[in-house]
Formats: sequence, C-alpha cells, structure tokens
Amino acid sequence: MRSTLDDDRLKKGILRGAILFFCAFKFPFSNFHFPTVRTFLNRLSIFTLIGVAVLSLLGLAVDHGLRKTREGNFAEWNDIRNGINADLLVAGSSKAWVQISPSVLDTALNVNSYNLGLDGYGFNAQHMRFRYYEQFNRKPAYIIYAVDLFTLTKRPDLFMPEQFAPYLDDSIIAKGTQAYQGFAGIDYYNPFTKYCKRPRPVAIGLSELLGIRHFESAKYKGYEGQNVAWDSTFEKARRLRGQWVEELDDATIKLFDTFLADCNKKDIKVMMVYPPEYFEARTLIQNREEILSIYKRLAEKYGIVFLDYSDDKMSYNIEYFYNSQHLNRKGAELFTIKLSSDLLKIGWL
Repeated sequence: MRSTLDDDRLKKGILRGAILFFCAFKFPFSNFHFPTVRTFLNRLSIFTLIGVAVLSLLGLAVDHGLRKTREGNFAEWNDIRNGINADLLVAGSSKAWVQISPSVLDTALNVNSYNLGLDGYGFNAQHMRFRYYEQFNRKPAYIIYAVDLFTLTKRPDLFMPEQFAPYLDDSIIAKGTQAYQGFAGIDYYNPFTKYCKRPRPVAIGLSELLGIRHFESAKYKGYEGQNVAWDSTFEKARRLRGQWVEELDDATIKLFDTFLADCNKKDIKVMMVYPPEYFEARTLIQNREEILSIYKRLAEKYGIVFLDYSDDKMSYNIEYFYNSQHLNRKGAELFTIKLSSDLLKIGWL
C-alpha cells in the first residue's frame, strides 16, 4: 500500500512538471517578437517555476529510490514503513544497536525481535522512531530499553541527518527533526533542497530508482555487531576532558516518564537494561550516580525490571570492548546470551 502511494505521488509530480514545461514553451514563444520588460519577467517567472518543478521532481525521485534501499541507516526506516510487527523491540542508542542481538534473543526467548537502536541520539529522537514504528506496525508485547548516561540528554543538532530526508513529509519525522538543527524550513516543503550538499543519498536514491544498483544492509534486524579492535577514544576523552558533568534535559526526562506510563496503559511490558561499560570509564562522568538513580526511580514508579550490568565481570575484560562504551561483536553476543538467560530466570516473559 505504501509503495503504491509513493508511485502515485511521483506520477502526480511528473504530471505537474510536464504541464509547467508545456506552458513555458507553448505560450511565451508563440508569435515570437523582441520581449518587453513585462514579457521578459513573465518568461523568467515561468522558467523559474520550471526549474523549481524539475528540481522538485528530482527530489521526489530521490525520495522514492531511498525508500527502496537497504543501504546504511535507511534500512531500518524502510523496514519500519514496510512492517516489522515484532513481538519484542530493542530500543535505545548505539548501546542497543551494536550490543543486543535479535538473533540471540529470537533463539533464547522464542520471540520475533527487532533492534530499533538509533545511533548518536538520546531519548527524544529514539521516541520519534518508536512513534514512527507505531504508525506502520502492530504494538509489540515487550520492549528491552537499553539506557545509558546520555539517554536523558539532548544534542542540539541532527546526527547523520540524511537518514531522515526521504521521510520529512511525515508529520512525526517533521516535528521530531524540527527540534534539532539540521534542516532548513524550506526542506520540509521542497523535495529537493534537503539534498543540497548531500550528493551521496542523491546517488543512492537515483541508483535504486533506475535499477542501476541495489544496496544491501550489513545489519541483521537492525543489529550490527562490530568486529573492531579497541580504539583510542577512551584515552582521548580522559586526556582532553578529564571528568565532567553530563547535562540532563528536564523535558527529555519527562518524556521518558510519559513513554513508560503510555507503555503501561497500552499493556506493553518494558524493562530497562544498562549494558556493560569498561570499568575505567565509570569515573569520567561525575553525575553518573544521579543518572542511574533516575532509572531506578522510574523502574520503581512503574514496577518494571531494571538490570544494571555496568559492574558485570565483562566490564573488567577489555577483549569484549572496542571502546569504553561499546561491546564488540564477541562481547555483544555473549552479553545478549547473559541478558536472555537472566530474563528467563526472573520470568520476565
């Protein structure tokens, strides 16, 4: 149904462009004579409209192609639009995306799961993704929410904003992205301007639309384990920033509270999990305990499970991490096995 609507939208755009093109060449150039200023301005206006129409059609074509691709972050957004209908959702930031494996969950818990982890964002954008999911899918029975020290913060700008470009005509995505710096006001109305200075998604979209190339995703059901060696980000953070206080956003805390309340009303069973973090990193953020206390308070308020693995024995073994905040593939799949086993032990499902 969604694909048919997109096709109709593209056809209507092409028709409008053809009408404008016909008007420009049929009327201004019949009985040609040297143009007056008024005639010149009229023709200039028509050619401007034609230019806008052509670029708008190009933008619609790119949108259409990107809604078919499996490349990068577009894969999850398109999975959502096409219908996932998972029993269990994994939600959060990159702490979910690279650390909790649906393959392990499906086998261990006998469910159909999907990982909605959204890299680089706190809860505001994560909530936008969940609302977008609700629009196209039946409600999940369970949500595993991976929380961290940045979930309740809000960045000022959009991270990898091109991933939202094909969906800006949706009210949920439009409202959600307008809360960040990234797109200009006209980008929500003109299909092309949002791709200015973003040639890569244009190339991907047109390649998909014209059948030149189909891109596949490296992820499995939204999860992408990282076969990466330990990097230097932790040492750099410790050297450059030392210790710092992470600024919490009151509106985000309130929104997370509301989300948990809504899930209770909708009979969606939520649990929060704080995945392992490399032990030396626990000293960097000075208000760490304050943040954890918020999760504990909300868990008690709504009677939900909160499992904190930040002091798990995995946190003391560097071979499971590729940086202080993220498990590598080996660590992520071992952690998901452990999480699944603990959920079965406490009878969460």
